[in-house]
Amino acid sequence: MLSTGIRCNILKRLPNSALWLLRFPTAGEMRLRAYAVAQGVQPEQIIFTDVAMKNEHIKRSALAYLFLDTPLCNAHTTGTDILWAGLPMITLPLEKMATRVVGSLCLATGLGDEMIVSSVVEVCR
Repeated sequence: MLSTGIRCNILKRLPNSALWLLRFPTAGEMRLRAYAVAQGVQPEQIIFTDVAMKNEHIKRSALAYLFLDTPLCNAHTTGTDILWAGLPMITLPLEKMATRVVGSLCLATGLGDEMIVSSVVEVCR
């Protein structure tokens, strides 16, 4: 997966951006937020939301600017939902099938070449 450190670097480079995550257990949220702050990320750049019904999930996904997939285990159903919401994704396919699902979804849209990267360096450009 894109390491938390890489995500923190992206947030620091884009100070008006946010990392939007599904709610963690409280201890996990506190640890992630503390780590991000220690890396120089503003605490308000980390947003946690509750699970939502499918229609609300699709609607709120459309509010985001970009979805960063996790390479070690792709978004799968969430990836389909994200594309359904009209949100572009960035994915880094690796060797195993579970790491190539979102790449296949992106290719099915006809825009896959624009959403599939071949290295973490491309993600951080």
